[in-house]
Amino acid sequence: MRRATLETMTTLQRLKSLCLLSAVAVEALALAACAGDEREGPEGADTMSDSRGESTGGETPMNPATTADPTTGQATTGDSTTGDSTTGEPEESTGAPAEDSGSSGGDEALSLAGDWTSPCFDVGDGTFAVLDFALSDEDWAVDYQVYGDDACSVALVTVHIEGPYELEAPSAVVDGAWDGVFAFDAKTITPYAQPLVDALDGAGCGADAWEIDVGQSVAEEGCAAFGQYPLADCAADYDIVSRDGDTMFFGSRPMDNDMCTPERRPVELSPLPLTLQ
Repeated sequence: MRRATLETMTTLQRLKSLCLLSAVAVEALALAACAGDEREGPEGADTMSDSRGESTGGETPMNPATTADPTTGQATTGDSTTGDSTTGEPEESTGAPAEDSGSSGGDEALSLAGDWTSPCFDVGDGTFAVLDFALSDEDWAVDYQVYGDDACSVALVTVHIEGPYELEAPSAVVDGAWDGVFAFDAKTITPYAQPLVDALDGAGCGADAWEIDVGQSVAEEGCAAFGQYPLADCAADYDIVSRDGDTMFFGSRPMDNDMCTPERRPVELSPLPLTLQ
């Protein structure tokens, strides 16, 4: 297995913008990578760990690990022509209803149920991550997994979040998207390298001393170093979501990770695609 390396602080700052980590957590990730802590990903990392299957999008056997442009990654459409091309006669209709793909469109309720995964994406010069989501019709869960190698096998830390959700109405600002409220029942952080353990202890996160491979709840008190607010201050994310066939996008998160009120709802979609498994 290749040794994990984070080549520049610029890379870590990009990671901070995506993972919404504080400077303390960014420094810890740098130390973990520079220490060359060779570790395989957490067992079952390719699947969601709870209700929402939150496996944030069931991040695993997804589509190829390519960062498809969300503007071009939409499902292809079939031939728009009808009828027999050799005879010019229209084909007989079977009367069978078209299969529901759950795609956004009109005022019809959007279906998000399933396991969704992102590619193993490069967040900058040696730092990589995967999002695994698992959603039912009522609950969601996500694992944000940070790695030190381009195969997403050298695990550094996982942030797991789960809870109920509700889609409210079509978005008034993003065509084809829906407004949703994604509530929090649980928030857990699991470190896989000693520098992350030390950073979490130093930041005062969690009720107990941290250990490698042992997750702890940060729901009640939060963990500012990893962008997690206490439940009393932030009970849900007010987000947007769009689905086009087997591809889904959530809203683009702000740098402060504050989507805790309707006024903080994103006004554009994230460029990172999630693929239905």
